[in-house]
Order: sequence, then C-alpha cells, then structure tokens
Amino acid sequence: MKTSYTIDLHTDPDAVLLVEPGAISYKTAQCRDKICVKTGKLTRPGQAASCLPSKTTVIIKGSSGTNTPDAIS
Repeated sequence: MKTSYTIDLHTDPDAVLLVEPGAISYKTAQCRDKICVKTGKLTRPGQAASCLPSKTTVIIKGSSGTNTPDAIS
C-alpha cells in the first residue's frame, strides 16, 4: 500500500480511522476526551487503541512468530 485512506466506522459517537503505509490511527472521534486520537499511530504488532464511547478497538496483529519482544529487562 502506497497511499493513505480513511475508514468511517459509522458509530455513535462517530470515529474515523486513518490507514497509512505501515500505520493506523484514530484520525477523529466525536467523544469528549479523544484518548483514542491522542494515542497516535500504531505501527507494531501488539499495539492497540480503543475508543470506549464508540465501542471500537484497533489492534495490530502480526503473522505467526512476529510478535516477539524487542528486549526484556
């Protein structure tokens, strides 16, 4: 994928996702606190963002064997 596009989730309150090469994020949300938008871009397997008022969650999932930690301390 080389172009960006949006997905309107048609929820109440409304939320819109922005899909970009290598990333996904909540672009806008009509909820009061906008924590989902403030979460920013999700780029790695295991990252997630939720908009509780719109009852939506975005989770990055990788193929088998790619969800390994970068470091353990």
